[in-house]
Amino acid sequence: PRNLGVTPALNKLLEKTRGVVLFALSGDDMMAENYIAEVMQVYKEHPEASVFVSNGYHVEEKVKYAELANASLPLWYKKNPDFNKDTLFERLYWQNCVFAPGVSVKRTVYDDFGFYDTDICIEDLEFWLRISRTKETKFIYIDKPLIFYRKNPNSVSSQEKNERYIERNKVYLAGCEKIIEKYAPYVEKDLYVRRKWEHLQREWIFYKMNVPEAETRILKEKLYPFIKENWHTIGWKQLVGY
Repeated sequence: PRNLGVTPALNKLLEKTRGVVLFALSGDDMMAENYIAEVMQVYKEHPEASVFVSNGYHVEEKVKYAELANASLPLWYKKNPDFNKDTLFERLYWQNCVFAPGVSVKRTVYDDFGFYDTDICIEDLEFWLRISRTKETKFIYIDKPLIFYRKNPNSVSSQEKNERYIERNKVYLAGCEKIIEKYAPYVEKDLYVRRKWEHLQREWIFYKMNVPEAETRILKEKLYPFIKENWHTIGWKQLVGY
């Protein structure tokens, strides 16, 4: 009856699923005809795996399915990603390395870890961190381009400078900070400090260039207090100019 937003809608759909392997395809993306067959084959061959990640192509916004066969498309993964379960959580904490449109997940993973966090707009990254933290969940890579990921200029992570650019980036930066803080207790302090420092610099630069009236607030309320508390970890050389 009303638009719930992406994450609550996903959770509502997950409640109604009965399959053993679940896959969500965004309305603007496309899948290869053999995607399901390929994933289910790997599922049968690797019963220990919980998350299946295929490769995929970047597709321009207006490309149609019928045009894909003759298109020269860039791959998402240029080389095979490292999904070693012993180190994946820490690497995800620093930077997302999972191609979300190409992901299928065993239903039991949602049963064990819950659905998506509706308080965080980057719901996929938060979920990868949550399920990889135990070092037990196994991600497996399917080295085939099975998804066509369309570049959406209005997606939360898009850097397209249109009329929604500023508001979209505010939401994205806030989501990143929530994730950094939520999982800070589960990483070494040095990793947390460097990740938060990298984020604060990015946030400061964004506000300086796009919302200058808020720059002073970002500096006084976030950047300067963080520097004062963590300068010994960040290092003096990185503080030049701040």
